[in-house]
Amino acid sequence: MPSLLLRHADVIYTCDDSRRVIRQGYVHVENGRIAAVGAEPAPPLAADEEVSATGCLVTPGLVNVHHHLFQTLTRAVPLATRSTILDWLFAMYPIWAEIDADAYYRASLATNCELLTSGCTTNADFAYLMPEADGEMAAEEIRGAHETGIRFVLVRGGMPAIEADLEQRLRPLMGTHLDRLLDRGEVLFPKLEATLRRFHDTSHGAMLQVAIGPTSVTYRQPEYMRRFADVAAAYGCGMHVHFDPRPDERATMREHGSRPLDFLRETGWLTPRTWFAHSTLLESEEMRAISAAGASIAHCPRCIVRLGKKVARVGHWRAAGINVGLGVDGAASSDMSNLLNELRLALVLHRVGGYQDSEDPAQWLTPEDALWMATRGGAQALGRDDIGELSAGKCADIAVFPLRRLSLAGAVADPLGALLLAGSDPYAACTIVGGRIRVRDGHMVDVDEAAAFDGANAAATRLLTAARHRTGIDFTRQA
Repeated sequence: MPSLLLRHADVIYTCDDSRRVIRQGYVHVENGRIAAVGAEPAPPLAADEEVSATGCLVTPGLVNVHHHLFQTLTRAVPLATRSTILDWLFAMYPIWAEIDADAYYRASLATNCELLTSGCTTNADFAYLMPEADGEMAAEEIRGAHETGIRFVLVRGGMPAIEADLEQRLRPLMGTHLDRLLDRGEVLFPKLEATLRRFHDTSHGAMLQVAIGPTSVTYRQPEYMRRFADVAAAYGCGMHVHFDPRPDERATMREHGSRPLDFLRETGWLTPRTWFAHSTLLESEEMRAISAAGASIAHCPRCIVRLGKKVARVGHWRAAGINVGLGVDGAASSDMSNLLNELRLALVLHRVGGYQDSEDPAQWLTPEDALWMATRGGAQALGRDDIGELSAGKCADIAVFPLRRLSLAGAVADPLGALLLAGSDPYAACTIVGGRIRVRDGHMVDVDEAAAFDGANAAATRLLTAARHRTGIDFTRQA
């Protein structure tokens, strides 16, 4: 593998244990790993390629811990653009029910490119909707990721039930086709294990791993949750689920003399291998339990404002000792897959409060805190100790961001604060994964971006047309 020398960076944020920051620094890469990080002048070093980072800020590659790639094909659908979560799902499910293997490939190719151009080098995709019989959707999603060169975690999920009253609302429109969205345990779990055996790599520097989990906590089906936990323990893989207990879910648990927290504990889901998505409705005891278990939370700020959800209590999570990573969420519930912009919003959104025990300003994130969440926090959530920092022996996943932009003019006191608070440029100057340059000047090196764009649009058009034909719903109508 070619060696690489990144030189003359204005500033390097290593995100190592000491949170070392280097002004005027270099990064040396050999065999896909970090060989050395230090201050200029660099010692004599052999490298096949030297890359100038003059006028740039360098960080570890960003880690995205929560996505739904298939949703890229339903971005900005007028029927759902000002809908809260259940009405949004009502508009989405008929379209998603038309998904096929080619659509998964097109969404994966385009969206992983978008992530890479924002400085993201590792993507965990929660593919909970895969109505398939032979595993080809998972394989096609992985093919799209592989072609982009991103480090990829397929969270192979399942959908045991449809939320709230949506089945009653959708059944008259979709008929038996609605069942295509749902998974039965006797079919799903053999597919999960087959995917794990085929794709899950536990070696240092693995480019592809698999985790598992249902889209939501199945309070009425405890055996379902236990079986996920048993499979994860057998294969040593991660577990992921949307955990945001609604009032009706808490009421269901009270009817059985229990609580959502007890349910997670009894079904084997409070483990260091677990990371939960969103979790904006957590109570203090639940925060303490998640922290004590060593589990993590995926914070996805843009979907909060997109779907009108409650502001996440990030300061309280961190005060409780919870590890937090960042995610862009599904590309239809945030409408973008730019992790740099997600990091910018994460830095400030929690400050607006909106609940009784709103956070004290002393709990507000700093730019360094936000970067840590997007690097080391994400790595820990995924159970990885080989990514998320720039230090010798770690994977050479590197993001390089330009600082010489008009939007940063005057922001000279703190380069990272400038990038996150003043910056508006959404692209990395260079993104490196495993020592290979995947993005230069904000554009993919090895992927035809126009072809990826056109392929995704063609797939999106096909799904929308099929859903309208089947249901009679006009998805282009503004709700």
